[in-house]
Amino acid sequence: DQHCRFEVHVYFYCCINIRLFRAVPAVSIRPPFPTRHRQGLRHRTSDMSRQVTASISLLEIAWPEPIGANAYLVDDGDLTLVDAGVPLPRRSLTREIQRAGYSLPELDRVLLTHYDIDHVGGLARLGIDVPVYLGAQDLQLLRRSWSPPWNHHKGAFHRLVRRLYSLSGLDIRPVSDGEHIGSFRAAHTPGHNPGHTVFFH
Repeated sequence: DQHCRFEVHVYFYCCINIRLFRAVPAVSIRPPFPTRHRQGLRHRTSDMSRQVTASISLLEIAWPEPIGANAYLVDDGDLTLVDAGVPLPRRSLTREIQRAGYSLPELDRVLLTHYDIDHVGGLARLGIDVPVYLGAQDLQLLRRSWSPPWNHHKGAFHRLVRRLYSLSGLDIRPVSDGEHIGSFRAAHTPGHNPGHTVFFH
């Protein structure tokens, strides 16, 4: 039923992916949308990327479980990339976007659910010039202006991995609880990460 409400949840537990919806961002969508990209959705060039609904494409870039996370495209007239995988994904993020029927210049924004290498690292190789949104406290992690205590379960992890790649030059903007970004509403859900964010559509 194309009018049914499709929900995907964004809580990540210990970075372990669920087989069917691995690292799925929280998006609630009622398809179909009168999107400007609809033609691209009808002309997919591979089944490696997967059309979840008429407006959501799953980009299967994750390494086998429990390593890495997938990414998603949401097309509601604007084209939004949700998360970006690891710096060296199993499949090229750029090619997965193309297989879904889109191109990098069509992207309007990127939403990052949280700052972990398997969700933000892929941006280092993407070469895009669009706004990138990340929870305010996780943005401090990325900029090295704040670090969790050493006895925190990710205290050493974050200090290490943020030295492995650079996101300098990207237009990364902080997101606050309740903020609206296009058709998305951000909800701050700390726990997995201090700036973890769910995006509702």
